[in-house]
Amino acid sequence: MIRQSICFNWKLKKLNKEDKDYILNKIVDNMVDKGGYYLEQSILSLVFTYAIRKGKALEKVINTDVQYHNYQHHKLPITMDPLKYGKLIDKFGDTYVIQVNPKNIATITQLENSNEVKFYKSGELSYEYIDKWISENTFSRILGKKEWMFLNNEQLLFKSEKSSKFIQPLVRSDTLLNKFITMDIETFIKDNIHIPYCISWFDGEQSFSYYLTYYKNPDAMIINCMKDLMVRKYNNYKVYIHNLAGFDAYFLLKILVNLGIVKPIIHHGKIISINFKYNKYEVTFRDSRQLLNASLRSLGEAFNVEITKSIFPYSYTHENNLNYNSHVPEFKYFTEISKIEYQDYMNQFIGKLWNLEIETVKYCNIDCISLYQILIKFNSLIYKLFEINIHKYPTLSSLAFAIYRTHFLKKDTIAQLSGQIAKDIRQSYTGGAVDMYIPENLEGEELYVYDVNSLYPSQMESQLMPINHPTLFSKIRMYPSQKHFIFYPYTYFSYIPFFFLIVLLVLY
Repeated sequence: MIRQSICFNWKLKKLNKEDKDYILNKIVDNMVDKGGYYLEQSILSLVFTYAIRKGKALEKVINTDVQYHNYQHHKLPITMDPLKYGKLIDKFGDTYVIQVNPKNIATITQLENSNEVKFYKSGELSYEYIDKWISENTFSRILGKKEWMFLNNEQLLFKSEKSSKFIQPLVRSDTLLNKFITMDIETFIKDNIHIPYCISWFDGEQSFSYYLTYYKNPDAMIINCMKDLMVRKYNNYKVYIHNLAGFDAYFLLKILVNLGIVKPIIHHGKIISINFKYNKYEVTFRDSRQLLNASLRSLGEAFNVEITKSIFPYSYTHENNLNYNSHVPEFKYFTEISKIEYQDYMNQFIGKLWNLEIETVKYCNIDCISLYQILIKFNSLIYKLFEINIHKYPTLSSLAFAIYRTHFLKKDTIAQLSGQIAKDIRQSYTGGAVDMYIPENLEGEELYVYDVNSLYPSQMESQLMPINHPTLFSKIRMYPSQKHFIFYPYTYFSYIPFFFLIVLLVLY
């Protein structure tokens, strides 16, 4: 028999007595790599050169007690111990090279309170993540926009950041714009139905009025008014009607839909605006009460305009007296005025007749002019304070939010919520739920009863507000009944400026 000596050229390894199986498997793997030579030759002996050092070397075998969680069909060990990933191939400083399975290799770099882990499949980097130490038995695993938290080698919860678009800041307006018209409609009641009999509008310079006696019916009157309005001069104008959503829109819509193209904006059953296109031109009808939620008389006094709302016998008009021309109607037909105000009104007609058509048109025009002056002052005030034109925003809340976006919103902070994310968050709105408990105390034991008010505003003032991308939580072990919920990571941010602006605008 011929004796031959074969060297495996291994690097120096740190081994323990318990590493026998590791060594034998290593030898078998090398023999397989050498081809069929060892199938033809008998091995008489194996000779090892070694040196003994104090202490215990690192383990080379996998700990079978380790648990795993699945990520993209990969089983990731739930541990921060690199040696529990698989077989140790080598170690360079604080970096371990681990054979996870025949196809996958992991490199694990230990830092002060975390591990940086990279997984390679067939020599290509598949993914990488960071394990962060939290406590003795708890750590978190961050992989891209996903995060797992483990307690005692069991998954505690899972978080996934959901991508979303952000609400962006707005640019301040360079110019104060006042391209708008004010309109008013007067009605009488027939068979419990309001019938329009006068309509007026004001463009800032001239008033236009339409009275029912000159038309065969109310529809024809409104159609004639709309055709006069829909000209190039007023293209893209806003037309404000005070209390449009609660009253006038019902008369306009049935006419507009048969005359041109109508695109209303409705929110919670209330009409916010009506975009109307006819004869190649378009205007947008707006409810000025959505911006200034008060009576026209109160607004005129608050803004100290030159022309304020006058008085009128609303309940006096009916279909058979539209040509009335006689004495001033009785006091009972006037509302919200005193007898002194009524007497002052009557004194204006000493020696002359009271004409319903003339007084209706006059009253309707005054309403339009008063509303126009109010909106001019309001727009000037908002532009002076915030460099924003009110005519871009149909409601007070949208105007307040625009002010916030223009002056206070930081870029890429508040996400736009929609779809399932928005539905999940809205399901958590449970304000008003109250539980009542009747306590039972021991004899002689004192009970302290507390009542807490206004938690929402106090917390909004003192606590950080949720912003950035929404994060989905699931598999929360301590709350097994909950499938999932969504929150925003906390950062330094407060809604106080937004709340302040709403109050400011309401006060003005």
